Amino acid sequence: MNKPKYGGKNRMIGFDFIEKEMMKLKEISILEIGSLRFPDSWDGHGCATLFFAWLVNNHPKAKFVTVDIDPKCIDNAVKATNKLGISNNVKFITADAIDLFKGKNVIEKLDCVYLDGWDYFPNSQSEKKHFELFKLVDEYIKVGGYLLIDDMYSPTSGKGELIIPNVLESKRYIMVIHGYMVVLKKIKE
Repeated sequence: MNKPKYGGKNRMIGFDFIEKEMMKLKEISILEIGSLRFPDSWDGHGCATLFFAWLVNNHPKAKFVTVDIDPKCIDNAVKATNKLGISNNVKFITADAIDLFKGKNVIEKLDCVYLDGWDYFPNSQSEKKHFELFKLVDEYIKVGGYLLIDDMYSPTSGKGELIIPNVLESKRYIMVIHGYMVVLKKIKE
């Protein structure tokens, strides 16, 4: 399958950057929180699922896990990746990501974590859920690995509004890309 167009202009910069970085590695392990909402959606609403599935199917040694609490989203992801022939090396998990990580169910270090669960709108608590999850998943992100946060409407508004000031202040991450999708690189434990 040829590389698809994905995510619109808001996400393309981040996805293009991550593709180049991941392809440099001998092995890659990617985790996505918040899976495909609509089948065949390359323009948004879960387009990252299809992008990461495509990426790991075009890398010689790669794994991708997508997690969503909604079984319909996981079912959409399974159907879409099977239809496109990009379901190899993809694991689909229906679970609350916070509960999954509280249970220490992840045993490997990750090269890339993409946070895009819990829709963001005023008073939604989305930013609090993402921050709670980040505190659990941070230990699994490799030094040199990447944290991607989608739906950042401004530096202080969006899913990562509590995460970004915390990680930058700790000096453990640097911001590589800031836009609608934020890309942070972990530089120390």
